[in-house]
Amino acid sequence: MNTVKDSGSVRRATTAAAAAVAVFSLACLVVVLVLYGQGITPWPPLLAVGLYGLPAAFLLILVLVGLSWAERRRS
Repeated sequence: MNTVKDSGSVRRATTAAAAAVAVFSLACLVVVLVLYGQGITPWPPLLAVGLYGLPAAFLLILVLVGLSWAERRRS
């Protein structure tokens, strides 16, 4: 079992997930702001994605930091 290769793939997947969640959440927040500016009430799930997406991306980044610490401790 090659833990270095496994760690790299987990790190890449976590990085991609964090970036995707952050970008999608920011896009939802922009849409919500535009809709509010036009006087339209946004769809509630759109609000939820905007509200919880950035903290979820932050938690994924914390996971990346933890993976980095674990990898440094092993070497």
